[in-house]
Amino acid sequence: MKILSVLVAAMAIFSSVAFADDFDKTGVNFSAQGEKFSFGVSEGASRDFNDEDTVFSVSYNQLPVVLGLQYTDNGNINNYRFNISKRSEVEIINVTFYGVAEAHYDFGDSFNEDRLVLSPYVGVQFGTAGSKFLPYVEVGYDVDSNEGDFLDLKKKDSYAQLGAKLAMSDNVELDAAVLQKMDTDFDSVDRELLVSLVYKF
Repeated sequence: MKILSVLVAAMAIFSSVAFADDFDKTGVNFSAQGEKFSFGVSEGASRDFNDEDTVFSVSYNQLPVVLGLQYTDNGNINNYRFNISKRSEVEIINVTFYGVAEAHYDFGDSFNEDRLVLSPYVGVQFGTAGSKFLPYVEVGYDVDSNEGDFLDLKKKDSYAQLGAKLAMSDNVELDAAVLQKMDTDFDSVDRELLVSLVYKF
């Protein structure tokens, strides 16, 4: 109950800031992360999905890469995504530099043709792994192609994210961030607030 109260308070504080800065939508995500599998559900603003989607996800973490499956529900519109990703990082004097190579394959009601998207991103996290408070900044860029010619990659969009992770207990983490959506030239498109509650089991 204490965790839920803190989450609601944090969302209220961040949402008031968001509305003051003309934020349109808040993204809320709940996830459970285990050694082998992770599960999640999210709704609202996202760097990857429509703001009206409810996204259910599962991933397998025991390979050299992470394999995932997402299902999105938006009324009568249902879409699916298979994704694969690999993270690398290096820590230098309490600062962690990381990069993630990610590809996903999208199909479903919203697509006349299946779509392949490459979504690499890089970031910097401040503090050691055991720190209770970890600010970070992250930047990513997407290119995509359609069924029939997956090698014909085109620029899609980009984003920047500024946030912080707060360890509320040994296995519960709160992640609050501002998401800046941008076009292929890094010009602003939209700004949203993301709040995630992560349970590690």
